[in-house]
Amino acid sequence: MTEFFALLSNSGQVEQDSKLWEDLTKSTRLTYLNEHETILVADTHQEYIYFIVQGCIRSFFKRADGAETTCWFFGNGDMVFSESSLLYKQPSQLSMQATCPTKAYRISTQNFELITGAYPEFRDVCLRLQASYHQKHFEHNQVVLRLPRASRFNKFLSQNPRIIGQAKEKDIANFLHMHPNSFSALKRDSMQR
Repeated sequence: MTEFFALLSNSGQVEQDSKLWEDLTKSTRLTYLNEHETILVADTHQEYIYFIVQGCIRSFFKRADGAETTCWFFGNGDMVFSESSLLYKQPSQLSMQATCPTKAYRISTQNFELITGAYPEFRDVCLRLQASYHQKHFEHNQVVLRLPRASRFNKFLSQNPRIIGQAKEKDIANFLHMHPNSFSALKRDSMQR
């Protein structure tokens, strides 16, 4: 539980040994996810919110032809949530799956809503985590994808160094809108430098 508060207390607003600590301790469970373990399937409601301590979770959707399109990688310190499910109470549009063995704290969406409603300081931390996700997602979609392949690769590598070893290259290439062979060549070049 201390690790969980280390994730949240960077804001200085979540203190140990408080009533919030007590309620989160009762509601939150440390979870170990196996590689490829699915935590959310598209067209269902999200049952749990996850806070990643170590590892990576990929969000994706399946196209009509069955191919998967990677939408996002959640890493250490991130709050893993489906916007449509958590914010709009609709079935998730995306599926989510661990890309490697992942350690995370999970809380049911029902308890999450109760605790964020009762503790503004916890709600504020979670809102900041959501805002960070939205900002990064916007930047990726509006800025990064307009860059040449090598620049996209380098920006991703500088912002997500751990994910390179935690996710499949084909999924990262898909996320960066490039062919897996191009991704492999760029990775090889960066390792030779």
